[in-house]
Amino acid sequence: MNDYFKEQEIKEAKRIERVLVYQRSLYIPAALLTMFLYKHLLSLQTLLIVAALLLITAFVYFFNSRCTTIRQQHLLGAVVLLMDTVVLSCMAVTVGSYGNIGSIVVMYLAVVEASVRFGLKGSLIMDIVCAIFIAGIWKYGSLEWGFTYTLQDYLVYIGIMCFISLMVGMVARNAKHQRRTAEKLIRDRALIEERHRMSNELHDGVLKSLQGLSLEAYALSKDAPEDIKEKSLYFAEVCQHLSRDIRASILDLRDDSQMADLSEQLSKLVAKINNQGKIKVAFKEDGECPKLPLKISHDILEIVNEALHNSIKHSGGDQASVEIAYSSDRISLKISDNGRGFSETDFNALVRQGKIGLMSMKERTESNNGTISFSGSSISITIPLSRDEMPKEDENE
Repeated sequence: MNDYFKEQEIKEAKRIERVLVYQRSLYIPAALLTMFLYKHLLSLQTLLIVAALLLITAFVYFFNSRCTTIRQQHLLGAVVLLMDTVVLSCMAVTVGSYGNIGSIVVMYLAVVEASVRFGLKGSLIMDIVCAIFIAGIWKYGSLEWGFTYTLQDYLVYIGIMCFISLMVGMVARNAKHQRRTAEKLIRDRALIEERHRMSNELHDGVLKSLQGLSLEAYALSKDAPEDIKEKSLYFAEVCQHLSRDIRASILDLRDDSQMADLSEQLSKLVAKINNQGKIKVAFKEDGECPKLPLKISHDILEIVNEALHNSIKHSGGDQASVEIAYSSDRISLKISDNGRGFSETDFNALVRQGKIGLMSMKERTESNNGTISFSGSSISITIPLSRDEMPKEDENE
């Protein structure tokens, strides 16, 4: 699903680039119309500006279809914004050289483009750049072209420019936030639906099969010899025990609220394993657990669960520890035991044998853009936290 959202993000970036191409296409007839209305503007410089706009448009068409990652799209956007800014600056200087002090309004187009591409940050940076450029061109124009302007004129132009960039930047940021919120809701909904599907399959498949086997074993024990009767009753008891465990797992899968508080669920998991008496687990937390997206909470819980059960089954140790540290931008997790451990070679061998527990842990970590490393008898995991994807305190569940 992460690949799907990355693909959608790239498509959105390409769509924005196409929209800006259409906007840039309007500059060309506007420039030609201006030259037609004001004959004195018809010059080699203005024709070169029109040619530059055509070349930029062709450049965007060529590379926009060839960008395959969001990083490449952002790089293309930054390069095109730089070229547009240079061309628009030349346009402002060319028109201004004929005594039209209002020509600097063409710089507003660069501000709007920066706001659309990069949101509020882009608009604020471009505001500063354009404010310095306008001050420079007006100062130069007053000396070379006979401009007369006042501080009030300058503040009015800059104020209008900042207002436009602020509005466009806020709209762009809000659209980006809404898209990420929608993606988060889709992820959470998909996770909940998958848990419900698994619970239904466990109930309708495995649980009913175990109950059927238990009944068959009890029926077999009634008229069977003593040795067979004892084994049948033992088999029936094992089936009943497994049925109780699976029924508890089904209830956990149906309980969506249990995924919200990671700290509480980790404490319950550690307590449950300690109560089994097969291994002693120490649990340590550093920092306050934030309100996490359901997918991150669910994946971390499953990773810890898988790691501890691997310690019980394969490590040969009798002690384990779970250490988790929360910060504003990441979660760091370390799971270790006093067993024999394994190497990267062992990891690859286990995967080839069809034992996918460790591979599942790796995939869950990477699906959240995290990193995982295996060192002896310990597993270290780091999962980054994005502020845009974090649930808000007042967000509806």
